[in-house]
Amino acid sequence: DVPLTWEHEYDEFMMGLQLEMQGDGPGATAAYLRAERLDPTSAEMPAALAELYARLNRPAEAIAAGERAVKASPTNPEANWILGSLYARMSEAPNTRQADRRTFTARAIASLEHASRNAHPGVPTMLGRLYITDGQFDKAIAMLAPFVSDQPDQIEAVGMLAEAYQGADRG
Repeated sequence: DVPLTWEHEYDEFMMGLQLEMQGDGPGATAAYLRAERLDPTSAEMPAALAELYARLNRPAEAIAAGERAVKASPTNPEANWILGSLYARMSEAPNTRQADRRTFTARAIASLEHASRNAHPGVPTMLGRLYITDGQFDKAIAMLAPFVSDQPDQIEAVGMLAEAYQGADRG
């Protein structure tokens, strides 16, 4: 028996990436799960698995893997980006029950507030939209105003900023 090391975890992770690039979703899933079992303290393995599940249109499994990633590392920006994005999608999905939308919105906001704005330029607009949906207009303004100042050509963000100012009754 060969003792398991981080090298085995890395090998499984790389195998998952390779299989995913080849279009082998089931094989990639199995490799990522093996990597996660080898190091249950790592956020990277369940985060990669969450992304894969999302691409395979398996939202419940994607969220479960994303939650494991954030549990392993609560401040991990990538894990929070993935989980926040998944919750945001669930909050906006047409088949989501109205009663569940607020919960998904709150969970998306909580995760995205820990996501990296540098690695994911969509964070400000996604968070701004969620803040507006949740009636948190001042937070939306605080998030969107600097973004619009830096990128005034982002029409969606400009529109959301105007909506936030209107919602906050700040003409």
